[in-house]
Amino acid sequence: MMQKFLVEASDASMMEIEMEILLSTKSTNKSVVDFGKMMSTEHANANTEIQSVASMKSVTMPTSMSEDHMKKINDLREKSGKDFDKDYMSMMVDGHKKDYK
Repeated sequence: MMQKFLVEASDASMMEIEMEILLSTKSTNKSVVDFGKMMSTEHANANTEIQSVASMKSVTMPTSMSEDHMKKINDLREKSGKDFDKDYMSMMVDGHKKDYK
Protein backbone atom coordinates (compact mmCIF):
# COMPACT_ATOMS: atom_id res chain seq x y z
CA MET A 1 0.00 0.00 0.00
CA MET A 2 2.76 2.46 0.92
CA GLN A 3 4.75 1.57 -2.17
CA LYS A 4 1.77 2.33 -4.41
CA PHE A 5 1.20 5.68 -2.67
CA LEU A 6 4.87 6.68 -2.97
CA VAL A 7 5.04 5.76 -6.66
CA GLU A 8 1.78 7.57 -7.51
CA ALA A 9 2.75 10.66 -5.51
CA SER A 10 6.13 10.82 -7.20
CA ASP A 11 4.51 10.42 -10.62
CA ALA A 12 2.09 13.28 -9.92
CA SER A 13 4.93 15.47 -8.68
CA MET A 14 6.96 14.85 -11.82
CA MET A 15 3.97 15.93 -13.91
CA GLU A 16 3.47 19.13 -11.89
CA ILE A 17 7.11 20.08 -12.30
CA GLU A 18 6.97 19.44 -16.05
CA MET A 19 3.82 21.52 -16.38
CA GLU A 20 5.58 24.58 -14.99
CA ILE A 21 7.87 24.48 -18.01
CA LEU A 22 4.83 24.56 -20.30
CA LEU A 23 3.26 27.42 -18.38
CA SER A 24 6.11 29.77 -19.23
CA THR A 25 5.46 29.45 -22.95
CA LYS A 26 1.79 28.50 -23.24
CA SER A 27 -0.12 30.56 -20.67
CA THR A 28 -1.28 34.13 -21.17
CA ASN A 29 -2.52 34.62 -17.61
CA LYS A 30 -0.06 35.72 -14.91
CA SER A 31 -2.28 34.27 -12.16
CA VAL A 32 -2.21 30.86 -13.83
CA VAL A 33 1.57 31.06 -14.24
CA ASP A 34 2.01 32.08 -10.58
CA PHE A 35 -0.27 29.23 -9.49
CA GLY A 36 1.74 26.78 -11.58
CA LYS A 37 5.01 27.97 -10.06
CA MET A 38 3.59 27.51 -6.58
CA MET A 39 2.36 24.01 -7.46
CA SER A 40 5.72 23.08 -8.96
CA THR A 41 7.59 24.28 -5.87
CA GLU A 42 5.25 22.41 -3.53
CA HIS A 43 5.51 19.22 -5.55
CA ALA A 44 9.30 19.48 -5.82
CA ASN A 45 9.47 19.74 -2.03
CA ALA A 46 7.03 16.86 -1.63
CA ASN A 47 9.01 14.75 -4.08
CA THR A 48 12.15 15.24 -1.98
CA GLU A 49 10.29 13.91 1.05
CA ILE A 50 8.77 11.08 -0.97
CA GLN A 51 12.19 10.03 -2.23
CA SER A 52 13.52 10.05 1.34
CA VAL A 53 10.73 7.80 2.61
CA ALA A 54 11.09 5.52 -0.41
CA SER A 55 14.79 5.18 0.28
CA MET A 56 14.16 4.29 3.94
CA LYS A 57 11.56 1.69 2.90
CA SER A 58 13.67 0.35 -0.01
CA VAL A 59 10.98 1.24 -2.54
CA THR A 60 12.15 1.53 -6.13
CA MET A 61 10.81 4.76 -7.57
CA PRO A 62 10.01 5.57 -11.20
CA THR A 63 12.48 7.72 -13.07
CA SER A 64 9.90 9.05 -15.52
CA MET A 65 6.20 9.88 -15.63
CA SER A 66 3.49 7.35 -16.27
CA GLU A 67 2.00 7.13 -19.76
CA ASP A 68 -1.22 8.69 -18.44
CA HIS A 69 0.55 11.78 -17.10
CA MET A 70 2.74 12.05 -20.20
CA LYS A 71 -0.41 12.01 -22.35
CA LYS A 72 -1.82 14.89 -20.30
CA ILE A 73 1.40 16.86 -20.80
CA ASN A 74 1.38 16.15 -24.54
CA ASP A 75 -2.27 17.20 -24.82
CA LEU A 76 -1.44 20.50 -23.11
CA ARG A 77 1.52 21.06 -25.44
CA GLU A 78 -0.97 21.33 -28.29
CA LYS A 79 -2.76 24.29 -26.67
CA SER A 80 -1.91 27.86 -25.86
CA GLY A 81 -3.44 31.00 -24.45
CA LYS A 82 -6.89 30.80 -22.93
CA ASP A 83 -7.42 27.21 -24.11
CA PHE A 84 -4.22 26.16 -22.36
CA ASP A 85 -5.12 28.06 -19.17
CA LYS A 86 -8.61 26.58 -19.01
CA ASP A 87 -7.46 23.00 -19.59
CA TYR A 88 -4.50 23.34 -17.22
CA MET A 89 -6.66 24.65 -14.38
CA SER A 90 -9.33 21.97 -15.03
CA MET A 91 -6.62 19.33 -14.91
CA MET A 92 -5.35 20.73 -11.60
CA VAL A 93 -8.81 20.69 -10.01
CA ASP A 94 -9.68 17.22 -11.31
CA GLY A 95 -6.32 15.74 -10.33
CA HIS A 96 -6.38 17.09 -6.82
CA LYS A 97 -9.99 16.03 -6.27
CA LYS A 98 -8.93 12.51 -7.30
CA ASP A 99 -6.01 12.62 -4.83
CA TYR A 100 -8.37 13.25 -1.92
CA LYS A 101 -10.78 10.38 -2.64
